[in-house]
Amino acid sequence: MENIIKDVEDKKSKLANDGFFAPILKLFLSKKLLYRLLLSTSLFPMQNGAGINAITYYSPAIFASFGITGSKAGLLSTGIFGILKAFAALVWMFCIVDRLGRRTALIYFSFPCSICMWYIGAYIKIAKPGLRVANGDTHQDAGGKAAQAMLYIWTIFYGSSWNGTPWVINSEIFSQEVRTLTQAINSMSNWFWAFIMGRFSGEAVKAIGYKFYFIFATCMAVFPIVIFFLYPETKGVPLEAVDYLFEVPAWRARPYAMAKYQKEYQKQNLSTSIPEEQLEKRLD
Repeated sequence: MENIIKDVEDKKSKLANDGFFAPILKLFLSKKLLYRLLLSTSLFPMQNGAGINAITYYSPAIFASFGITGSKAGLLSTGIFGILKAFAALVWMFCIVDRLGRRTALIYFSFPCSICMWYIGAYIKIAKPGLRVANGDTHQDAGGKAAQAMLYIWTIFYGSSWNGTPWVINSEIFSQEVRTLTQAINSMSNWFWAFIMGRFSGEAVKAIGYKFYFIFATCMAVFPIVIFFLYPETKGVPLEAVDYLFEVPAWRARPYAMAKYQKEYQKQNLSTSIPEEQLEKRLD
C-alpha cells in the first residue's frame, strides 16, 4: 500500500511541475491515447443515438404522436417519465454498474431498447394516431397504450445502462496525467450531440414520423456490436492495469489485463500484490 501511495504522490507532484500544456502534448502526441479519446468521445453520439435527448426535449410531442394530447401528455412525459428515469439511475448505481459491469450492461440492455423503438415506430406507421387526433378522435386505443408502455420500458433499460455508463468508462480508461483534459473533451462531445438532437429532433418527428423511431431502433441494434469489438470491460481493473486492456481484443481484455497486472506485481515482489482469491473475485 505504501508503494501505491508513493506512486500517486509522485504523479501528483509531476503534474504540478509539468505545466499547463503537458497534458495536451501527452494526449495529442500519443496514438494510443488518441485512440482511447476516439472511443470515449464516440460514446456520446451513440448515447444520443439511443434517443434520450430527443425524448427528453420533445416528450410532449412524442406522446402526442401516440394519440395523447393536452395536459395528460405533459403529465405523462414530465411526471412518470422523469420518475422512471430517476428509478433506473438508482438501479444502475446500486445493482448494475459494479456488479454486472459497464460493457455487459451496454451490450445486453441495448436490445430491449431497440425492440421498444421498433414497436413504437411500427405502431405509428400502422395505426396513424396523429391523423386520428387531427380528425377529432382523441381516444387512445390499445396499441397506443402499448406504445406508451414501451416508452416507459425503454426508459428503464436506457437509464440502467447508457445513461451513466459512458461517464464511468471515460473516467477509467485514462491516466491521471490526462484525465482532466479528456473529461473536458468528453463533456464537449456530450453537449455537442445533445445540442444536435435538441435542435433537430422536433423537425424530424414532424418530417419523417415513424422513421424517427426506426433510426433509434437500428442504432440500438448496431451499437452492441460496436461495444463488443471495441470497448473493453473496465469493472474492477486497477488504474495501473488500464494500459493492458488495449493490448488485446476488447472481448478478452479484462482477464488478460488482470492476469498481467498480478504477474507484474508478483515479479516486483511487492507486498501489495493481489491475493489469488481476490483476483478470482474480480474476474467473476
